[in-house]
Amino acid sequence: MALDPNEFSAVIKVRKGKTYPDLINSLALRNLPKETAEAEGWPTFYMPEPCANGHTAARFVKNSLCVDCWRVRQGRETIYPTAKNRTYYKQRDATPTLAANGAPVVIAPPAPVEPKPVEQRFFAELATLRDIDKAASAVPGWTRGTVESRCSSNPIFKAALQDLTDRLGIATRAPDAETFKWSPELEKNFAMRLVDCGLLEQTRTELGVSASSYHTHLERSPAFAALVAAAEPLARLTLRDRATKEAAAGNDRLLKILEVDAPEAISTWSVERCNAEITKLLQRFDAQGLFVEQSNADLVS
Repeated sequence: MALDPNEFSAVIKVRKGKTYPDLINSLALRNLPKETAEAEGWPTFYMPEPCANGHTAARFVKNSLCVDCWRVRQGRETIYPTAKNRTYYKQRDATPTLAANGAPVVIAPPAPVEPKPVEQRFFAELATLRDIDKAASAVPGWTRGTVESRCSSNPIFKAALQDLTDRLGIATRAPDAETFKWSPELEKNFAMRLVDCGLLEQTRTELGVSASSYHTHLERSPAFAALVAAAEPLARLTLRDRATKEAAAGNDRLLKILEVDAPEAISTWSVERCNAEITKLLQRFDAQGLFVEQSNADLVS
């Protein structure tokens, strides 16, 4: 007989059709043995045994990791009480260590862990070739599969790859040309994603659209071209919001780039230039077949 999740937590979650008590973001209401949670297919269990750090919190079924320890790793506050009857760690002494001459001893922080030499070679090739498959082929014994497997098992390699591809705008997923097809729904999603992230290259990468397919479709489809044209000013606003946030944190590089590339304000245009731009726009719409010719009889009727 299935158990009622409401008996174990005030917060309930549903995932993949499975209802279970949320013991990660709310306190357990009663004990839940690991064997019982495992039989129910629930991700967490709760028995008030303190972990090595003193948290009397629920634990994950798959590895018995304390959820409060997990929350600390995520930079979040703990929610379960801490055992008071044991000392689980020694409080750091605030008094600095002194050398023989009385000067304080400064302990240098540990050096950051760097990718391995073969991984650094891959990153160098990637920065030059701007293509993951080509960069992997340039490293003996490497393929895209090697890159994918290292991302799954090596967080240092994954973080370095993400940083490099983000800074250089390198696509991380190769589009499947055989199965890829444009559709009205994809066009709409493309425009919406462009507005949300502000970057054309990132939008193409996330939706699996190659550069050649994008530019070809942009030229052949007036409707898609109009969607992109309408989305681009909003995408720029998204980028400006991101740049302002980074500038507040001390990185104003993106903000300076946006200021240099900012389009000239229309309010500064002369009447002659406005008329010229409107004429060019109308000619473009006419060339794309957006205007429908009507006879005089149609206009009278």
